[in-house]
Amino acid sequence: MPPEQGFVPSLHYRPLTPLYDVFIRLGLKEKAFRGKLIKHAGIVPDHLVLDVGCGTATLTLMVKKAQPEAVVTGFDYDLDALAFARRKITRARLDIALVRGTALELPFADMSFERVLSSLMFHHLTTENKQRAFREIFRILKPGGEFYLADFGPPNSRLMRFLTFVVGRFEKLSDNTGGRLPVMMAEAGFTDVAHLDDYNTVFGTVAFYKGKRRAR
Repeated sequence: MPPEQGFVPSLHYRPLTPLYDVFIRLGLKEKAFRGKLIKHAGIVPDHLVLDVGCGTATLTLMVKKAQPEAVVTGFDYDLDALAFARRKITRARLDIALVRGTALELPFADMSFERVLSSLMFHHLTTENKQRAFREIFRILKPGGEFYLADFGPPNSRLMRFLTFVVGRFEKLSDNTGGRLPVMMAEAGFTDVAHLDDYNTVFGTVAFYKGKRRAR
């Protein structure tokens, strides 16, 4: 399937892309949950880090600010979101590369990164494309490298179940809410797969997962 056929713009509709940062900041308290993801990732100086599905690069910028000596790359398919990301990076005067492409065929060599992060991208993908993206992320991780994912997961309360039901009418959430993402990660080759944490939002429970490529 050509990437554009499975592509979902920020907030689903291209004209809403300029509102994405405000929407996520207010609805998800993104600095809190993305900060938690960065803390879990344990990034150190000289790590090569890839943010898959970076969107407008909020997480990408947070990674670089948290660990200025890391080499950070943002990656997304959405040209509009990348344009916003580029302006934010320019204003911040930070050295961050932006690359366009699809997570189904990552344009990076095997074993290129110590850390790969992704937040709120996988719930847009079909089951088949989730599996393909996990295999691609595993491929580009160095031995001993780690993948950290924050995305909607199984609801952990009655309120979260209700919110997940509402949001699920607009998203491909069954794999996420059914707890199948860790299984898919293990099938893609990741070891030490773990559900690290949860963060409740007005749209449902965001789950944090970790997977590792075994060191040689």
